[in-house]
Amino acid sequence: MSTNLSLRGQLAIGGTCGCSGGDSTVRELKLGGASCGCCGGGSLSYDAVIPGDGLVVSTPGLIGQNFVDLPLLDSFTAIEFLRVEASAKVRLRFNPTRPQIVGTVALPVGGVTAGAATITATRSDGATIPVTVVFSGATNTPALVVSAINAAFGAAGAPQPPDGPIARLSGSFLALVNPAIGPQASIALAAGAPVDLGLGVVAVLVEGTSSDTPDFEGLYLSQFPRSPNAPTKVQVSGVATLDIVVAGRVTA
Repeated sequence: MSTNLSLRGQLAIGGTCGCSGGDSTVRELKLGGASCGCCGGGSLSYDAVIPGDGLVVSTPGLIGQNFVDLPLLDSFTAIEFLRVEASAKVRLRFNPTRPQIVGTVALPVGGVTAGAATITATRSDGATIPVTVVFSGATNTPALVVSAINAAFGAAGAPQPPDGPIARLSGSFLALVNPAIGPQASIALAAGAPVDLGLGVVAVLVEGTSSDTPDFEGLYLSQFPRSPNAPTKVQVSGVATLDIVVAGRVTA
């Protein structure tokens, strides 16, 4: 079952106390592409429309240093409309990516039994987690190679990505997945790694990406393209109370 969302109102420039009239200029507020609806407005249909008032967010450090998922968005697979009213300055981050290195040559059936690889995962706050993995006769299968890398990161106190370990097999190929997301996160492989890892022997660095808004305080209102071109994840940085309305897809 879908839910209709309407946007009706005016943006008045000039006039008395911001009201329309006199020498004011008025711009109508409406959803782009909306058909005529009740009360003279227009509406669009969304899988779900969820409002939330008085939602408190508080991230440590300066704005932009740390982000948390925007409240209410857990059930959405695509965010097609978003209204945020913030009591203090915040920054929104759209579609942060998780950096990963994927091999271009399959791991040998006999694993990797010689050499060492230095891998560094950089977190979203810029802190680095470097590990060096030494391969030997105890890593003589692809699964044991993956286990050795994950054991090294575990000993270094690295968290796991939400969907699995840092090192994993993608078919027959080795993949290294950063636990963190966003433009400060990265995964790096130092030069000189064993060629049998399939990741290359030169230095490799993959960085995360995102699209961030300028800092704002007050009203943020945006209508996005429909899925599959809509944002799929939104995060926020700052300390504020938020009133939110989010609409979009909740199914794949």
